[in-house]
Amino acid sequence: MAGMALLLMLAPMAVAFIPFAAITAAVQAEVTVKAPEYVDEGKTFNVTIDVENVTDFNSGVFDLSFDPGILEVKGVTSGNICDIEIPITKWDYMDSGTIKVMFELPEDTAVSGSGYLTMITFEAKGKRGNKSELRINNGELIKFVFSEGRAEPEGIPMNWHGTEIRIGKEEEGPEPTPATSQAPILTETPKSAGFGAVFVAVAFTVVYILQRRIEER
Repeated sequence: MAGMALLLMLAPMAVAFIPFAAITAAVQAEVTVKAPEYVDEGKTFNVTIDVENVTDFNSGVFDLSFDPGILEVKGVTSGNICDIEIPITKWDYMDSGTIKVMFELPEDTAVSGSGYLTMITFEAKGKRGNKSELRINNGELIKFVFSEGRAEPEGIPMNWHGTEIRIGKEEEGPEPTPATSQAPILTETPKSAGFGAVFVAVAFTVVYILQRRIEER
């Protein structure tokens, strides 16, 4: 009976804990490739690798793939999270359309919050209407877990999101044809009978009346 009573006491606490656990598990860090939707042909532009809700971040790595016939990487610079610089330790081409980027905070430094991991400068080589995906692969962010005076690296659960970019602005639809005002149809206004016509009509009427009177006599 005592065991049953204890179970009944703990059951409401367990039920109350379930929503909290679900909410905690749902909050996960996000990494997103942030780029302009449209860029001008032949121009350079910047892409940031944004991060949200990261905790105890220290270092990481990712691959970024793109169409080398449309885009070309010109440089990779440090990121920033909560006003803390994220130094780039190395970046290089893996092939003509993929670069690998590595970054690390000094020693046992860690940072939590939101910002961007790195900034990448591209040149738009493609022609108007071309488009290229920016796919982020093999990404991993690391934090250090300290135990007995030792720091052990541990992966941070992340969601990774790429994007797409187009050369040239969005095609606009055809301009509406201005409504043409129809020329008014001119109709000839009937001319009123002139004085001469009225006189003739009256004369015929008088003659007709006189003739009828003569016949009646």
